[in-house]
Amino acid sequence: MNETYEVTYEVTGKSVDSITFHDGGGTATAPNLATVDKPVAPWKKKVTLRGIMPAAVSPVALDGAADLTRKVIYKGKVIKEATGEAAMAGGCVAVSPIAGR
Repeated sequence: MNETYEVTYEVTGKSVDSITFHDGGGTATAPNLATVDKPVAPWKKKVTLRGIMPAAVSPVALDGAADLTRKVIYKGKVIKEATGEAAMAGGCVAVSPIAGR
């Protein structure tokens, strides 16, 4: 499946140390991960993904995650969101919106 889709990753918080995300490279079962160290929040990144490749973003805040929020946005709609400690636990992974077509 070579159809593509675009998502925007969004991370907000006071002290985000790093953000790791699927950047569209690799394969659906082995997506490429990119990392941004010491990002300026609020942080946003648009990426183009292919087929059933999931959208995923995982922030790390060593000083605590109380004010941390992460989102995956597709066509202006939030398809995955987490706040606080849940924002760091396991990453924010959204199923490809074109997988079920």
